[in-house]
Amino acid sequence: MLPVIDPVNSAVPVPTTGPDAPPRARLGWTVARLARSWRALLDQRLAPHNLTQSRWRVMNVVATEPRALTQRELAERLAIEAPTLVRLLDRLEADGLVTRCADPDDRRRKVIRLGPNAAPATRTISQAITEVRDDLLGDVPEERIVEALALLDMIQARTDRLLAGAAAADDDQGGAR
Repeated sequence: MLPVIDPVNSAVPVPTTGPDAPPRARLGWTVARLARSWRALLDQRLAPHNLTQSRWRVMNVVATEPRALTQRELAERLAIEAPTLVRLLDRLEADGLVTRCADPDDRRRKVIRLGPNAAPATRTISQAITEVRDDLLGDVPEERIVEALALLDMIQARTDRLLAGAAAADDDQGGAR
């Protein structure tokens, strides 16, 4: 990552990561690193149950959504490409962990539901998520968590607006930038 130039003394580069970087420079890096570490910890706890990150993420989203998602919606939620999801769903379906059913609103689309063998895996996933969350946040005061969430929600809303603006600009230019 390129260093940021100190606005006061332009000859001195400011680190963009690590403990010496200014808070604004560290925030995005720290959030991304935390997300990776948190998922890695869950992966470590779920690996003995043959639940890799790709498998448990799909099952967790399917289990916690209030309605059945289409394959496209699920791919968007997981931030993965549709062909990647199709291969993953093939394996999960073969193991009886998910099923693909015709969407009652549009029979051309498929929605994803938990399969007949999913209950033990979803219990294990839920338990691991709870344990990791408790291990990481156990002694953090609730008000600090609420403050952190407020900040992260604000940044996410700004990110969503910027992405929507970029997508609209792409559409206005026929998809070319």
